Amino acid sequence: EHAAISAQNLKVPEEVLIGFRRLSRLQTIRWIGHDTMPMELLDGDGTDEQVVEAIVEYYLKNWVSVRKTLLLRLAEYQIDEETKAAYREALDAVPVGLYRLVVPCLVAGIERLVRIEFPELKFGGVNKLDKLRRMIENMTVEGAAMFHLLVYDCLEEHLYIDVKDDMQIAAIKSNPVPNRHAALHGLLSYNTAASALNTIFLCDYVFSMIDANKRQQMMN
Repeated sequence: EHAAISAQNLKVPEEVLIGFRRLSRLQTIRWIGHDTMPMELLDGDGTDEQVVEAIVEYYLKNWVSVRKTLLLRLAEYQIDEETKAAYREALDAVPVGLYRLVVPCLVAGIERLVRIEFPELKFGGVNKLDKLRRMIENMTVEGAAMFHLLVYDCLEEHLYIDVKDDMQIAAIKSNPVPNRHAALHGLLSYNTAASALNTIFLCDYVFSMIDANKRQQMMN
């Protein structure tokens, strides 16, 4: 007979358990994971609000180096120059506290980029961004694998859902990741460092996926 498998006799490496706990915490606080974030910020017993505050504090204190990393990544992406210029302006808005400028600029920028990459969607509505989601769904993910599912879930379940009533507004208001419909139609004001940072990291993810898709197509 085969020995019964239980939690006690499964030996999971400690680093794997730590990784799962950190990703779970990231999901709980609803933060867009990014390679520039020290994952140890997710450790400890602080409240979700305290963890978010610690993450924001880290980024604001280290924005010069973080910005440099993001710009180096941006330079390698095969996307148009207008999109890159808008992204650079959003990065420059962070250290001077112009957070309100970041979300509408970059959320609209994602839509503009999608219309460029998929010309058949030029005059389509926001639901046409399903094309972007389906593209990401069918990709072989490498570099962004650690955060891929969490960020994809954000695209699928939060960023592009339509807000139709006060209950939905209340549900999304505490989320540091902006909702496109609420931002562009004036339903919510995204005026915090947390919302600006999450939008910046979300854009980097979308840029990386579009770039990776182009590179995969070139290899096929």
